[in-house]
Amino acid sequence: HRWGPLLVRPSHRSRRHDTTSGVDMLALSADGRWAVTGGGPPFQERDVLLWDLSGKEPVSRPLVGPTTLVEAVAISADGRWVLTGGGDPPRGRGEVWLWDMSAGEPIGQPLPGPANRVRAVAISADGHWIISCGSAEVHVHDHVCGTTLRTFTEGEITCVSVAQLTEHELELVVGEWAGTVTAWTVQG
Repeated sequence: HRWGPLLVRPSHRSRRHDTTSGVDMLALSADGRWAVTGGGPPFQERDVLLWDLSGKEPVSRPLVGPTTLVEAVAISADGRWVLTGGGDPPRGRGEVWLWDMSAGEPIGQPLPGPANRVRAVAISADGHWIISCGSAEVHVHDHVCGTTLRTFTEGEITCVSVAQLTEHELELVVGEWAGTVTAWTVQG
């Protein structure tokens, strides 16, 4: 089935949000109220900001954590938590940080991500499961326990999406540079 052109109009809630560093990653909360953005020069520290889309300014100062190369952002359905994923080149590993947005601080220690860097992150609807992808690996983390539950090996992964089917079951879909899309049902 071929789709015709889509008509897109700004909604009445749309605002232009300026940042000094540009925006090259974006995530939107399930209710459409919150957005998290990341941006900045490639291979340098990047600003990560939380936005209330009904206002004109970010509602947080830039999140600054130990990982300097942020390449992926995600936001929980309720806007309470933000995920950042990236790399720590001196240590040669990817990391995933969970942030408490009310405090603007990271929660605990980072979760280990794929080797070298994290290119994509996602969080389940209930906030229990965290997904990180990159460098041909997919990691499924239990955020409550702070452990990695499963690791899958796949091609060079560039994006991820997750749907929570039940309390203990996720549908996980990843996209690769080669044009492949792979779906898994993960039970835990």
